[in-house]
Amino acid sequence: MPIYVYNNLSAKDHYFTPDNQPTIGGGAYVREGIAFYAYPSSAAGRIPVFVYNNLSVKDHYWSTVNAPTIGGGGYLREGISFYVPN
Repeated sequence: MPIYVYNNLSAKDHYFTPDNQPTIGGGAYVREGIAFYAYPSSAAGRIPVFVYNNLSVKDHYWSTVNAPTIGGGGYLREGISFYVPN
């Protein structure tokens, strides 16, 4: 499935999602196009990619690390965004 990248110029933040909309986040994030392709579900040979959010600096981070928080607790896990080959 395609993973789209959105840009929030005022927050200087990018967001990656399979959602294909002109804008997300109440219009704050504008779609720039397809960034890459990933899988929508788990299967043999795939690992989840988690999205983390730091509300204080308005920043997102993606990682295969599955922890409640990362970055000294500043980034909170929001869930699985997509799956990639292991």
